[in-house]
Amino acid sequence: MNDDKAQWEYKSDTEAPNSYSDNNVSNQDPISWTASEYITSQKPNSWYFLLVLGSVVAAGIGFLVTEDLITAVAVLVVAFAAGFFATRNPSSKKYVLEKGSLRVDDKKYNLGAFKSFSVVEEGAIDSIWFKPLARFQPFLVVYVSPEDEKKIVDMISQYLPFEPRELDAIDRLSKRLHF
Repeated sequence: MNDDKAQWEYKSDTEAPNSYSDNNVSNQDPISWTASEYITSQKPNSWYFLLVLGSVVAAGIGFLVTEDLITAVAVLVVAFAAGFFATRNPSSKKYVLEKGSLRVDDKKYNLGAFKSFSVVEEGAIDSIWFKPLARFQPFLVVYVSPEDEKKIVDMISQYLPFEPRELDAIDRLSKRLHF
């Protein structure tokens, strides 16, 4: 048997990918901005009419196929919820990016809890998507104005690697349906 000790060292995945002792990072001033929590589009009355018509048709087909009233009611409840959330206006969020963290209103996120970030074009305003280290945690999406985008991306890139990303099929469908 070999008595040599293992020559490896454990490194936690939750640690920040870069050390924060770099002079450029420690002396950088915080960046703050205000932006909408998500992008919304105006929906004409015909959008709501098609939602009602589509949900009634889907509920009818569901009832005919399953002969179960609960299925039809569930379809109508989901459609009502979708219509309700479609009328909701986004709130404004205050963002502060500072040494190793991002604050969204009163919630603080350590940048070491993210694997990477991406800049996604969503029309006139781009968004920054933070990919979490945790497996089942959703992306954190932050909207930035075009004037501030470069300095925000430069500061984030000191802590996280950039990963190219485009909108996936569900996001493109949602955008197409004006949701």
